[in-house]
Parts: sequence; C-alpha cells; structure tokens
Amino acid sequence: MLCVIHNDTPYYPCYDGNGNITHYVDTNAMVVARGEYDPYGCTVLCPGTHTNTFRFWFSTKVEEPSSHLYYYGYRWYSPAFGR
Repeated sequence: MLCVIHNDTPYYPCYDGNGNITHYVDTNAMVVARGEYDPYGCTVLCPGTHTNTFRFWFSTKVEEPSSHLYYYGYRWYSPAFGR
C-alpha cells in the first residue's frame, strides 16, 4: 500500500519487520496515527488524531470496524481469540 487518501489528503503507512502498519504519516512527515500490537494482533496502544480514520493495521489486512475482525481473503481473524 503506497498511500491512503482521506479528505483529499494523502497519508503514508510505515511498517515494522513483521509487515504490520505501525504509523501513518502525512506529507509533512508528522505522525497522525500509531498502533502497537500484542503477538496475536490485539491493539495495545493506538494514539493519534486520525487513528479511527484508517482500516488497515495489523498484518496490513483490513479491519471491520464493527466487529474488530481482520479479513484475510478466505477467512476472518479475531485477535481477541487468536484464531
């Protein structure tokens, strides 16, 4: 994923060594959202002004906001249950 457009403003994701999105930055390199995860993908820390704006976080998969499940193409993943 190269960039995410929200309200005509581009935001760029930053990744850790496991491919998880850890930060989103704007065009001025200011961090607008940050995420930290436990080993199963539960969000431990998620501060930032635009944290709820973005749907791609853990393992660069899309998160369903109502159920907090991640979609892996053929299955849904629940970080709370680790499966």
